[in-house]
Amino acid sequence: AGRVSGTKRFSVKRPPIATLPADMEAPLIEGISQDVLHMKNRMLERVTEKVMNTSGEFKGEKVAESFQHLARSTGVPFYADEVMVRGKPQLKFSRLTGKNWRRLFNRLGPAIRTSSGLFPDDVRDQFAELYETLDATFNFAGKCSREDAEEVARRTREWTKLYLQLGFKMVPYVHIFHIHL
Repeated sequence: AGRVSGTKRFSVKRPPIATLPADMEAPLIEGISQDVLHMKNRMLERVTEKVMNTSGEFKGEKVAESFQHLARSTGVPFYADEVMVRGKPQLKFSRLTGKNWRRLFNRLGPAIRTSSGLFPDDVRDQFAELYETLDATFNFAGKCSREDAEEVARRTREWTKLYLQLGFKMVPYVHIFHIHL
């Protein structure tokens, strides 16, 4: 589909994190500004896809109707459909605006925790914790000072450990969150 106006080879769907030239005198992580909002949304998208698929498989629902209803109960217009990706059917959900991502981000963890019958009991609370602790960590990191660096590192390490224990794969945004936030 389209291109970012005036640039070549950058898709509109997922532009690169760093599009500014790096300051060669500073460490790379300081020389290139992080796109934290984009990182947060991509991580939430990845978590939501897995949580939705787990719920659909557990309930035996092709398009995870029960999870969609739970997500919509947070006030977000959330819809999913089965689409073909590289010749295989996959469950994909509608794109959300920033306001709806924030709403989902803040409300879905508690909604999952209080739900019953949507997830296997052994992962329901862990899925809720993924949302709640990711939100809390980003909020803390956005308001803390340099003296709180160890606490930020501890929180990102704990979240990443839970993320990997639940069967997720390490991806660049999670790496940046875990190592560089």
